[in-house]
Parts: sequence; structure tokens; C-alpha cells
Amino acid sequence: GMPYWQVISIMILLGLGVIGPLMSMGQSAVAMAVDTKYIGISSSVVGFWRNIGGVMGASIMAVLVNASLKNSSQEAIAKFQIPDQQAATLTNPETVLRGASEMPADLLAFMRNAIGNAISHGFILALFVMAAGAIIALTLGNARLQKKPETEEENAPVVHTA
Repeated sequence: GMPYWQVISIMILLGLGVIGPLMSMGQSAVAMAVDTKYIGISSSVVGFWRNIGGVMGASIMAVLVNASLKNSSQEAIAKFQIPDQQAATLTNPETVLRGASEMPADLLAFMRNAIGNAISHGFILALFVMAAGAIIALTLGNARLQKKPETEEENAPVVHTA
């Protein structure tokens, strides 16, 4: 029931206010913490682990949401005495929403609530992961980003001999 403009506004706010700045700050912090010759390697390692974390986080969240929805579907099947041929449709949120006009009102309300609760469980997990990350970040130490002094050795060309 949320208006389209509100959804778009929230996405823009998250992109500009949270996701965008945090990604670039983390990348810059790693780049400033290593020697100049390792900036490329460190940047690619950060990007690699960011991607792995995103894939693992989305997968774990999906498993949690699907398990919660499956439990709710089994509860609905028992509570509303749903025949076996219709039971499979309750485990898929898309079919629940598409078939909303064909469902009894009390079953539809139960399943909409179940889908909302399942998604909430996934975001609660994300909240705990975020809190753990914040605690770890705050306890890592008091390093400050400072420009490294340039020396003649750093500016000298590298000569390889065979």
C-alpha cells in the first residue's frame, strides 16, 4: 500500500546517505593504509570480499526468510485445512499475492502477515550483523588517515635486473 514515490525516495536516500559514502570511505581507508605499490591489490581485495559478503549475506537472509515462510505456510495448511494440491502455492509469496482474489479473506490476511514477518526476520538478522560490524569497527583502534611523507625512494623508478 506504499506509494511509488515514497519507495523511490527511500531508495535514493539509502543510496546517497548510506550505501554510497560508506563504500567509498572503506575503499579509501584501505588504500591509505597500504604502501602506494599495493593500492591496486588492496582495492581489488576489498572489492572481492565486499562481493563475497553481499552474496553470502543475501543467501543467508533468503534461507532465513524462506524457512520462516515455510513454517508459516505449514501452520496455515493445518489451521485452514487446505487440500494438498493447494498447499504448494502457499510457500511461494508470488503465487499468494497473485491468487489473492481467489483466497478466503482470513487465509489471505494470515499469509500476508506471514510474508511480512518472514521478511522482518531477515532484516533483524541484518540489523545484528550491522551492530556487530559497528562494534568491530569501533574497537579496531585509533588509526587516522594521514598523508604519507614523500621520499626520494618512492619517486625513484623501479629497475628490474634479470
